[in-house]
Amino acid sequence: MKVSVQALYRHVSGRDEVLKLLNRQALSTMEVPPLDRRHWSEWLLDYARAWRAVLLRCPGNISHVDIGGPGSPTSLDNAERAFEVLVAAGFSDMEAVEVFHLLARMIFGLVTGELEYEAAARVGNPYRRFYEELAARRPDEVPIMHRLSLVWPGPEETFDEAVRTLLAGVAARRRSRRRVARPRLARKALSRPRRAGSGI
Repeated sequence: MKVSVQALYRHVSGRDEVLKLLNRQALSTMEVPPLDRRHWSEWLLDYARAWRAVLLRCPGNISHVDIGGPGSPTSLDNAERAFEVLVAAGFSDMEAVEVFHLLARMIFGLVTGELEYEAAARVGNPYRRFYEELAARRPDEVPIMHRLSLVWPGPEETFDEAVRTLLAGVAARRRSRRRVARPRLARKALSRPRRAGSGI
């Protein structure tokens, strides 16, 4: 059913509200992964893929995030699933928020770049100068770039690798923090004063 712009604006206050409504509708289609026994990083990778798919379908979501109203899937509900997975994996509430914000910023940044590339590609090759320069150089001058030009990853592979790298960094930092915390606990235990009349 077609609706005229004039008729639509009788029911909404303006363009921003239209975009928020579209945002809410798009979020309701986001395929949030089921809560299962997968490692938290694998679950978040699938979550990130689902979020990317929504943003690519509805680019307006990048600038019009709306938590929505009760009774419908919203960004608030979707975020809660991610927090559940992180907290169940041993992250504190604040650590979960930190990881979620890092992941969100990366997703929005990567998708924004992808959309900008697609927009440029519609009016010509956005990397034309780069390829012309590469073609003009001898392979022995820039051998790595010549090899890469034959196997340059697509947007999906680039996105997955970026998210995996971020999550691997989060996991490595958690392991490092645990190693630092254990010796501190051990030293504290050794320095406890002895109780009177006891051998400990």
